Amino acid sequence: MSQPQVSYRQQYVSGVLAIQFDQFPATTDVYVLNRGQAAGTAKVQFWCVPGPKLVAEIEDAAAPGSMFRAYAELQSQHNPLLGDYFWVEVWVTSPDLIPTCTFTAAPGGTAQQTQMLAYFAPGDFAQFTLPEHPGLPPGPPLPPPVAP
Repeated sequence: MSQPQVSYRQQYVSGVLAIQFDQFPATTDVYVLNRGQAAGTAKVQFWCVPGPKLVAEIEDAAAPGSMFRAYAELQSQHNPLLGDYFWVEVWVTSPDLIPTCTFTAAPGGTAQQTQMLAYFAPGDFAQFTLPEHPGLPPGPPLPPPVAP
């Protein structure tokens, strides 16, 4: 899914959320707002424990002044020892791409009865600056020139 030519410059990691699944669905939404003047790309990964196990990965571009939404339905991993724990990682090509994240549940099974479990504002994420990726090499190395 990842685009090898994309050089992600920032990584945001949410806190870990414990969810008790009592016969109701849970979801998570990540919104990435582009407040900059240039288009950017973001990759959102939804993770769970035990594992860690990648639940879903969504990658998309955001034009200046726009945002995109990444959404995942969460399923119980049925681990009686550890429970069900989830977190989100967001990779962006510019610090102008700002993430927020919500975890919700619908105890009645309908959108009208949605209950907020957790909200991660932009300052709530752990933030890491990544080294610049030089990109893919132009091709195989050339042999040295042959002396005359």
